[in-house]
Amino acid sequence: MSRTTTIPSEVIFDRYFSGHSSPAFRAKYRGRLNTLDFTDAVLGEALGAVRDEINKIYELNAAGISSPDGCPIIHMDYLNSEEVNAFAFFEKGVSFIALTKGLLERLIQISSQLWRLNLLGDLLGFDLSTDTRNVLGATALPILIQILSSHELGHFFHGHCGESALAKFKAENNIDRSFDGLGCARELRCQAMEVEADGYAAHMMLQNFFNGGVGEFLFKRLQSRLPKEEFILSYFVAAVGSLFYLWGPRSFDPAQIRQYDHPPALMRMNVFMRDINGWCSEHRPGLVAWGSVQQFQGVMRCVAMADESGQNFEAWQRQGEFLLGDAGKQYIADLYSTREKLRSEMEPLRWHFVAASEQVGRSEISEEVP
Repeated sequence: MSRTTTIPSEVIFDRYFSGHSSPAFRAKYRGRLNTLDFTDAVLGEALGAVRDEINKIYELNAAGISSPDGCPIIHMDYLNSEEVNAFAFFEKGVSFIALTKGLLERLIQISSQLWRLNLLGDLLGFDLSTDTRNVLGATALPILIQILSSHELGHFFHGHCGESALAKFKAENNIDRSFDGLGCARELRCQAMEVEADGYAAHMMLQNFFNGGVGEFLFKRLQSRLPKEEFILSYFVAAVGSLFYLWGPRSFDPAQIRQYDHPPALMRMNVFMRDINGWCSEHRPGLVAWGSVQQFQGVMRCVAMADESGQNFEAWQRQGEFLLGDAGKQYIADLYSTREKLRSEMEPLRWHFVAASEQVGRSEISEEVP
């Protein structure tokens, strides 16, 4: 079954926010961000091009995806809001991914911090010249956007949102949630959803880096002296690490950790490394040894130097101390246990890639992966 809509996705996206019944909601999320004005016309054009390219890839690959609601329509767009947020939601037959203006501004800031980071040349094995800095600056922002978009797409693939998922959640809980997918009624359930989506992002981005030409392009443009596959992994881990470490100062209270919507940043980074190693064991067995604790710490020490204020170090350190203690180890075990239970519950609602031979009546699937 193929889903169709006669209303452009951009219009549905805008109406969902600008026409929302809650005045407080409309004040916070003011509809589609039509004008990408970031005081730099070139930057605005680049952000628009990234959005268009991601949606092009989604459209090309939709024929190869099977969901409980049929062949999906997927659309990523920017949202006019100062909130630093990204989320996935389903509306009128379309699976939407929203990235706020506040989030884009944060990603621009992180990209700028990486552009100035001299140690990144040593980590990735290239000489810092004007040309290589410009390549780094031009590629970092799109890759950060792709990582977050892939994370949100992971919520759909794991059955966390969508027409069937929403109907199931509402029936089980006798409530009507118009915004946050399945909700997070049970302890650690919401955090488990987030690490599931992180895992999807890790696998899809690595697929793109190794097989979609992204890693090859960066390797050649930056003229790295490292072995190519080691360079690709180092770049990807540095990009993910910069998202979690440079996002901004976070409060951390071990007594409240199970009530958080998201796991603490260091925990999510550890889950990412576990999923990266899992992907490598299946697709690049020779790289499994690369993903050691020492390698991870080396990358993160480099990323930490981009934080000139040093404000993130204390929160990161406190998270590490907690996760190494008995209470932290129990929390980790419970989070992974909840993740496994969630996978079982969500299995009927998950999306799946289908073989080319099964794509009867569908358009050809692109070699690129969303």
